[in-house]
Amino acid sequence: MISLFVDTAVLAIPNYGVDSDTAEEIIARAFSMSEVAASDLPIQLLRREGGDDVLGAIGCGLDFDIISQFLEILELDGIYSAMDVYKAYGTLSDRSATVCTEQLLSSLDSFVLRPDHVRNMAPVELADESKLCLLTASKMHDSNDCVGFVPGWAGEDHNLIEVSREHSQSGESKSFETKIPLFRALSDLSKHRMGPKLWADANCASDICLAIAVRASEMLINAGKEVIDGALLPFAVGSEFFESLQRCQAAGNQPFAQVCLDNCAQVVADVVAKFVRPMGAKHHEKRDRDKAGAFRLHVTENKQGLRLMYWKTKNEIEFANVGPKKEEVILSGKAVGITKIDLSALIN
Repeated sequence: MISLFVDTAVLAIPNYGVDSDTAEEIIARAFSMSEVAASDLPIQLLRREGGDDVLGAIGCGLDFDIISQFLEILELDGIYSAMDVYKAYGTLSDRSATVCTEQLLSSLDSFVLRPDHVRNMAPVELADESKLCLLTASKMHDSNDCVGFVPGWAGEDHNLIEVSREHSQSGESKSFETKIPLFRALSDLSKHRMGPKLWADANCASDICLAIAVRASEMLINAGKEVIDGALLPFAVGSEFFESLQRCQAAGNQPFAQVCLDNCAQVVADVVAKFVRPMGAKHHEKRDRDKAGAFRLHVTENKQGLRLMYWKTKNEIEFANVGPKKEEVILSGKAVGITKIDLSALIN
């Protein structure tokens, strides 16, 4: 599972928007993250502990009447209902984990943000809160505890923020330079080329599913194609797949991990460069329970000769297992052990 740190300002109403367009952009981002929070995706959203108190103190907290007035003033009430906004923001708030910043930033002496998006933001108290969130996210990014930051301001001028921090440790001053990716939507996982990292860090089948989907989206982007609804073939991971990856040195940072990821992603993106062969000596092998056809393709051409094997029906691909060519046996797996995720959040 990966983590994204959400700026407290994403939940602010009024937000940083200076007009209807910028305000709507931030609201849409909150809706997008709310869908992630409510989904089955292996993604943990993080917020700063104490952020809600800051919002309440400056009159930007979760309040139905304030939301209604804000939407009406900016003429957004024809696009969003106050109740929908209230519910979405509530979901994002309730289903995000909070992080205590006191210990993480206790040794902080000074910092510089490049670019400093919040320098001229108002109110000042909210801008200071956004800085605390960024500093926390950068510290957690250094220790691989979060992969990116969801900003509370509008605009897409930059995809990264450089955070320079000075910390006092054991009487000495130490400098840290962090480039933290910005995530305005979950589809930015593909724009930031996160597929290989997701695969390397995966520790369950859901993580593998997300890595394949993101890497497949990257391939479509590289080919100049849009990642729209229906662009990725529906797929699932079988009950034996993750274990077979570990057994064949194709998980984590093992030797065949990335080439195996690429092969899976090519199948899902429907851009397979290698020849896919049906399995079966004389007749195409079928699985009894659903009549899915068995297919294989070469992962490596070395002595071990790894093969990726999967089942395919009219509606879905199911990655079954990876195995050496000397065995070349596709596993049926257990129907109750199939893992799949909702890919809609990855679509632009």
